[in-house]
Amino acid sequence: MGTSYTTSAAYLVTRWGLIRDWGIKAMRFTDQAYNFDSTEEEDIASNQRWMAQALVAATGIAEDEAMAYTFAASRIGGEPDIIGVLDRFDHFGTERLQDLAAFTGINAFEDYNLDQLKLMEDLLRRPGETAKYLADHDVTVVMVNRVGDGSSALTNTAEIFDDGKGRTLFFEINSMSDIYRHMLKLRDLEVKPSTLVLAAHSAPGQFIVSDIREPSEPRRNIATVLGRNLVQSVNDGDELEEGDFGYSMHGMKGFARIIEDFMQPSRAIDDAEEDEGRKKILFQACEAATEVNSRDIDDEGNTIVLGMASVASQLGADLLESGIQSSVDIYGAPTSIQLHKSEQGVRYSSNPTTLEGERQPQHAVRIRVEHGQLDKHEVDEVAMHR
Repeated sequence: MGTSYTTSAAYLVTRWGLIRDWGIKAMRFTDQAYNFDSTEEEDIASNQRWMAQALVAATGIAEDEAMAYTFAASRIGGEPDIIGVLDRFDHFGTERLQDLAAFTGINAFEDYNLDQLKLMEDLLRRPGETAKYLADHDVTVVMVNRVGDGSSALTNTAEIFDDGKGRTLFFEINSMSDIYRHMLKLRDLEVKPSTLVLAAHSAPGQFIVSDIREPSEPRRNIATVLGRNLVQSVNDGDELEEGDFGYSMHGMKGFARIIEDFMQPSRAIDDAEEDEGRKKILFQACEAATEVNSRDIDDEGNTIVLGMASVASQLGADLLESGIQSSVDIYGAPTSIQLHKSEQGVRYSSNPTTLEGERQPQHAVRIRVEHGQLDKHEVDEVAMHR
């Protein structure tokens, strides 16, 4: 089978300028006759190997690098998006995309259109000029945990949040520290967003940034509403799965600094008028507004109940406790969700409720931190632009 990969990949390269969907499907069928006995995991692994071999033959990059660039596309249900991967390398060239990957963390280039990638490249190559351009806009920053997205639920994130005004910046993250690192980079470039979107797979009371590129060695950074003493105890013990590490959402000085110092209030230039004077955090993550019992350990080692909290509400409470002066809106959903583009922004929907896959609209929970108070409201749509 290794010979088939190389033969088809080499043929694909000779037809570089004439890549067509039907041709790719034909070559994949030749190399990968459908195996009714294989598992989904085996099919995904086979898809990725084939795509990586094609990319190696087309570009000459190392196979481990090609595996990184094809990880996300190989997990698309139905037909993996090898055409999208090759198209981006054809347009930008290998070196430019390698530089862009180092700057943004992006590996799933096929998820972003050419204009989106070009804006990020402009920020890399011409930071002063691009920052000056962005200063005339309300900037939205979207951070996506694609290497933790085994179900491809985040494939369309860039399309959902881009309003076509050239003011949306994209990064990919595989650890909690990546969030701070990318925001610090923007601060140093004098780019201050009014909106920060965090897209990942999560659970009630937990926001999870993971890396599942090595199935046998997955890593998960778990931000939880549990108290600091309890989280430290769990990290020091043997309860966590190998590769897991917890972060308490109590006393998050780094995140408070991101919002207070690295962001700026909306000027309602491009943002919705109702957002003027406020900063916005939006979670594209299941259960971000689902409340659970928050617990901790006191100085005597006893477990204590802190109250009910969600990822969104605990972030708000922690910002309030930090003495933040900014007005901040935090959005999340109280259930498992999908996110969709709407007339003025985005809206959530619930998991399918029928065999036909029909989804029901799901309200968002807005946690507002303002004037030393925290308020909670339900909204049907999260306004993102005028």
